[in-house]
Amino acid sequence: VYPRAMPQHHAFVLEWTNTRARSLELCEKVGWPENALKLVNACDCILQGHGFGAMDEMIAHTHTPADELDCFCGRESDEDVNVSSVADSITESIEDILQLKEQLEDLLYLRDVLDFVIPFSSYLKESPTSILAQQMELVAAPELIPAAIQDKVVPYLARHRLSKDEFMLRYLADFMGTIDGVASPLSGS
Repeated sequence: VYPRAMPQHHAFVLEWTNTRARSLELCEKVGWPENALKLVNACDCILQGHGFGAMDEMIAHTHTPADELDCFCGRESDEDVNVSSVADSITESIEDILQLKEQLEDLLYLRDVLDFVIPFSSYLKESPTSILAQQMELVAAPELIPAAIQDKVVPYLARHRLSKDEFMLRYLADFMGTIDGVASPLSGS
């Protein structure tokens, strides 16, 4: 279906896909976020056609039933659509779908590799460092902390191109601050 969408419909298709992928967390909990990521990946043909926001060429016009529908609904036809206006209208949709794809991949990584499940709405409110701080809080015993740092913290920091030393310094300052009753920059308090 997506490869046959006309260029003037691409923004709508991407917006619909974004909305539908987000709603799958509530509608189809069992397969989420894999099912949402599959849906988002179905947009790759549209994204590639636009070079991730820079549309190089228009698809040759072929008269289709969608053209008749556009005419009936008063929408613009292919001939009336300027290449730059199509690219401008779709840029934001492309950025949104790429960001959603990255977020879904990160949620899968958290769940599958780090055994850390977080709802999408909570994930959106958190930063990578606050997610790691939550993971550190789940460590059951002090002797397990080195393994948690090596197995969970270091790979996730590398994934987000963050410094281990900086994170540990901030985490320990946060930890000491909560002991003293001081507000924390990591937890957002």
